[in-house]
Amino acid sequence: MSKSEQLALNLKKTIDEELSCKKLLATAHNKSNPLRVWSKIKFLERCEPKGVSIEDLFENRDKYPSWTYDNLYRVVLEKSHSLEHKLQAAVLLTDSFKTQKEREAHLKKYITLAESNKKDTSALFDKLVEVAPRYNKEVTDENIFSVARDNERNRRFNTARKLYRKIIKNKDSSLEDKVKAWDRLRFSFKLSRDKESYRKSTRALVLFLRKFPKDDFAREMNAKYSNILARIYWTQGNYSRARRVIKDVLNLEDIPLSHKIDSNYHLGGIYEDLRRYSNSIYHYKKAYELVLESKVEHKHQESILWNIGWYYYKRKKFNDAIEWLAKYKPNEGETYEYRFLFWQAQSYKKLGNNVKYLEILERVRNEDNLGYYGQIAYMNGPALPPLDPSISDHDSQADALSWAIYLENDKLTQKILDSMDEVDLIEFYHGKYYDKLIFKYFSLPIEKRDEYLSKSALYAYPLAYKEDFIKSNQSKRVPTELLMAIARQESAFNRYARSPADAFGLLQLIPVRAKELSRRYKIPYKDFYDLYEPQTNISLSSRLLDQLMRRQKGNFIHFVASYNAGETPVRRWKKTFRRFNDLEFIEEIPYSETRKYVKLVARNLLVYKRLLANKEFKITNNFFRNGY
Repeated sequence: MSKSEQLALNLKKTIDEELSCKKLLATAHNKSNPLRVWSKIKFLERCEPKGVSIEDLFENRDKYPSWTYDNLYRVVLEKSHSLEHKLQAAVLLTDSFKTQKEREAHLKKYITLAESNKKDTSALFDKLVEVAPRYNKEVTDENIFSVARDNERNRRFNTARKLYRKIIKNKDSSLEDKVKAWDRLRFSFKLSRDKESYRKSTRALVLFLRKFPKDDFAREMNAKYSNILARIYWTQGNYSRARRVIKDVLNLEDIPLSHKIDSNYHLGGIYEDLRRYSNSIYHYKKAYELVLESKVEHKHQESILWNIGWYYYKRKKFNDAIEWLAKYKPNEGETYEYRFLFWQAQSYKKLGNNVKYLEILERVRNEDNLGYYGQIAYMNGPALPPLDPSISDHDSQADALSWAIYLENDKLTQKILDSMDEVDLIEFYHGKYYDKLIFKYFSLPIEKRDEYLSKSALYAYPLAYKEDFIKSNQSKRVPTELLMAIARQESAFNRYARSPADAFGLLQLIPVRAKELSRRYKIPYKDFYDLYEPQTNISLSSRLLDQLMRRQKGNFIHFVASYNAGETPVRRWKKTFRRFNDLEFIEEIPYSETRKYVKLVARNLLVYKRLLANKEFKITNNFFRNGY
């Protein structure tokens, strides 16, 4: 053991075993200790502040690493004799709290303290308004939108809607501000699960925008929200209204090609649902022509090309399918879309060209080893090998990060990591900074990602909160690896994740369902902030998923699709796509988000199954039907 490691061990023992203040102070003054400032602060937390001045540390904080600040501010709040310092520290500490509720409660506490001592509260109140704009003393034209958004974020929908409507009705509001407010107004109904009001409000916005046929912004927004309205009608099965809305968009003059591409793409999907395949392929090809004409990358470009190839595959025109699927070429630096190769292989198999089929399939297995297509390419073939669940040890150095990791102080480690410019991914893993690890991994060039994955799958698929998932899983139908697969996709293992649709925590549970599940299964739950606790979130979510798995009779595809899109559309798809095998069914899911979600959760499930298994296993035809 090196001298540095021995010192770190001494510090760990001093903190873990709550040894004497004298020993802790000695460690804090040791110049070989890279955490000596932090150690001084720990000394001040635990011991009488003799030999170390809280006031000097606070006034000279600019000399110390930024990752020590939060601990210092907390010590000032607890032990400083200077009320001015306490109030300053209260403002500075605010951003360290993970949730808005915690920030508000913290600031209110010190506003009360300042008021009771007749001190100036302006800095505290300004920070409170920054954190939660709804506390503005007066709602003005300048702050009304932020006040409304804050009410919306806190699920005070009635108040938020009144303010949005006030912006819309205000004759002094610009057209841009009216549209911005109307967009949030309509979306607030989606957040509160009021589908009918969501549709009506979106339609009202479209009708409003049509009053300005000569305004460039209004025309573009008309096209945008008309396509959204058409998708709402389409989702509700009102195909005639959906088509009528889209055709109105196509009749608009001087709108960007991107909206015309969207409209033709959506019409292709609507006609496909109606089984009017000649109309469908016409609009898909028209969309592809417009993409080529625009010479600009479009968000639906790959999907358009895919839908044409898939159309020919379903019509058993396999040579045409291969021709269109082969047109796909990724842009430089983009991840290859292996579905184009995988289904080329299936098309060759249908044509009886087994040599080409096996050749392409082997390429997909090798190049997409941890991807969805790379793993299902093993179906009815060779066994999937297990994955090594280990990762390289942290390369311990005599620096603050190494010591923080050695101390197993995750909060301190993550603060240090956030303050660093260049960090190897291994540090994020050992610091248990899982969501940042995954984000950093996917921000790397493809070649670098492949290099990391060749060392360990844990760089992209960490075994995060493994023990919590095992202990808190209350389902007998949903295995641990499936819960982890969903959490990996839903939150990237960020326990404080909150989606735009107001779903919370590791498994992105919505408060309404959490409340129902809490009552039914006697799981403690007060409000949506409890969903940030891993054990609570996993317990409630596992019950929800258990119910869903039971209703879907153990069918993985129907289960995951229902979790993402709801059970109503899945019931419709089960009837419509009965003739397809499981892999074809997945490709037929009409909602692109749900289709992608099912594949990603399947990918994650196979990866976590391989990580938790100690032997190879085969994927058979019934894998998605209780075979996982």
